[in-house]
Amino acid sequence: MLAFTLAVGGYGAWCASLFIRDAFLPRVAVQGSVDRLWERRGPRRIAVHRYLSVNGQTYEATYDVFHRLRTGDRINAEAAAGSNVLLRIR
Repeated sequence: MLAFTLAVGGYGAWCASLFIRDAFLPRVAVQGSVDRLWERRGPRRIAVHRYLSVNGQTYEATYDVFHRLRTGDRINAEAAAGSNVLLRIR
């Protein structure tokens, strides 16, 4: 039971640190060429995660950002500091 409590507490602390960095740190500028776009679906196709690779670095993207992009596009975007999710294309 102690191991379970420590695991859940550690996961909670990790999620809290992502939230704090996303909410309070400035957004990260992402510039470059989109190398690859792909989607991953969770069990029963409920959760859909959208990813893109920009200059070799992988970012998760919101639905709106993902569907505006094509492979080879040059982008200037903003990503959250903690979670590396692309939030907006400028």
